[in-house]
Amino acid sequence: MSVHYRILDQHLAIVGHTYPHKEAIKALGARFDRNDKIWKLQNTEENLKELEQFCQRIGGGCLDQDKLVKHTTSRTVEKTTNLNEPVTVEIPENSVTVSQLVSKVQLTIATAFPTTVWVVGEIQNLTHRGSGTFFSLAEAKTQSGRSSATVSINSTLWNNTLIHLKSKYSQEHINDLLDDGMKVRVLCQVSLYKDRGQLSLNILDIDPSFTKGALALAREALLKDLRQKGLDKKNKNLTLTKFPFKVGLISADNSRAKTDFTDQLESYGFCGEVLFCDSRMQGDQVTADIPRAITSLIEQHCDIIVITRGGGSAADLRWFDGKEVAMAVANCSLPILAAIGHHEDICIAEEISFRREKTPTAAADFILTIFNNTKDYVQQLATNLICVIERRIEQQRATEQRLRQQLQKVTSNSLNHRSNLLQQLSHNLILRSNNRLIQDDSLLDKIFNQLKQAASQALDSKESSTLNLEKTLTATDPRPWLKKGWTQIYHKDKILKSLNDIEVDQEVSTRILDGVLQLKVTKKEAR
Repeated sequence: MSVHYRILDQHLAIVGHTYPHKEAIKALGARFDRNDKIWKLQNTEENLKELEQFCQRIGGGCLDQDKLVKHTTSRTVEKTTNLNEPVTVEIPENSVTVSQLVSKVQLTIATAFPTTVWVVGEIQNLTHRGSGTFFSLAEAKTQSGRSSATVSINSTLWNNTLIHLKSKYSQEHINDLLDDGMKVRVLCQVSLYKDRGQLSLNILDIDPSFTKGALALAREALLKDLRQKGLDKKNKNLTLTKFPFKVGLISADNSRAKTDFTDQLESYGFCGEVLFCDSRMQGDQVTADIPRAITSLIEQHCDIIVITRGGGSAADLRWFDGKEVAMAVANCSLPILAAIGHHEDICIAEEISFRREKTPTAAADFILTIFNNTKDYVQQLATNLICVIERRIEQQRATEQRLRQQLQKVTSNSLNHRSNLLQQLSHNLILRSNNRLIQDDSLLDKIFNQLKQAASQALDSKESSTLNLEKTLTATDPRPWLKKGWTQIYHKDKILKSLNDIEVDQEVSTRILDGVLQLKVTKKEAR
């Protein structure tokens, strides 16, 4: 792949296999002539010397050696005989000017990278201008295991190359790759911007499979770590209330995802409350906004948290494959309903959440379905309860009927038994009563006889006593004596028998046969 040159009057013509070395040739200051299909370099002693050195390094040289000798001689003569040139400061030996230094560096870079090279780095400070897309391709330096500074190089993707890449890989794919923070593998031409002495990369191609593979590897590594720690099932194992009246919504404000979710709930008459928390859903701030929003909604005592955005490719959703978001979802004390991607695009946040839905509308439908299922569940419980109550009532009725029959039977048996027992007792009582009556009659007869005998004896005794009393009364009866003229004198019911019992002028009474006389003693006379 040698390069040669020819000496023309005003230019040096560069020929041969120039395409692999075009950046180095540009570094020499040559320009490509589309009409003649050759590279032309201004014919100066300095340019000739640098071109000769360049061709010798890659196996080439001058095709006109005779012209080279004449050219060198004439240049020497011209330099010594031209007395009208302006006087310049002599450059000391072993020194170069800034432009010479930049030219040598440019040539060295072009020589070291004669062809394009694949470079791996992270896109930073991406900007789009009229002529192309500009960004820094960066890589973090590490010292003793710690990340310190960042090495970066300016890169340019011109519009014509961008159009070609979009045609080659699809516009959506290229747009996904060209984003801040994306790690890419790009095909570049390494060059030095002469005016600023600044190294730059001219992007010619992008390797989409590298970025996709890097994202997949990082995703699998994080998933493996989550699974080993049991965090991939932590949110899934939470219990979701059957009445999620308080719904926390994390999405971008004024986004279609937020509108679709809330409109779907409103259209079906959702009777709960939606607490909205604004968050970036794309870009570096996602890793800070999502955990902050989750913490805020937990503090507001929500029943369920919904994280939703309007879908996107794997590159768009890579922020939800980050460790910060994954840990926030895994450690959340509330069930999280994730509706972040579309169809086959599943990020880690969705995979470890309580449940995943494809769209914001589907997430709203799931919450509505919970209420409908709960309503059906309650209705089914009510139906089952009615059936159980009716069955229980029938059982109670049957039990009551059986018990009533048993009670009637037992009562009848008991009554019969009691009746028989009463009859037996009555018979026994009659027998015992009769026996007792007989005994009592016998005893009464005995007592009667005893009483009769005792009464007869008592009567006899009383009759004898009465006769005695009668004799005594008869003997003491004053009436016979009164008839004969005898009397008794008494004072205040005391019979007076002696003169000593009577005082002169004392009033006394005396009984005669037909009455009582009141007498006054005027004189006592003893006999």
